Amino acid sequence: MFLVTDSYDQTEGIVTPEDCVETVLGIEIADESDRVDDMRQLAKLLMKQKRRKRETDTV
Repeated sequence: MFLVTDSYDQTEGIVTPEDCVETVLGIEIADESDRVDDMRQLAKLLMKQKRRKRETDTV
């Protein structure tokens, strides 16, 4: 596991060996604890839902 910092030594995140393998292979590795296969797709879906809710709340 690696700790990622910026040029000001502020913590940006953590990189796991799984992250490295996924990047090299270009695939998403799903294991038994993952509830969602594609986190990027889920994040996009949740953002769209939030945006729609905000638009309907302001009208």
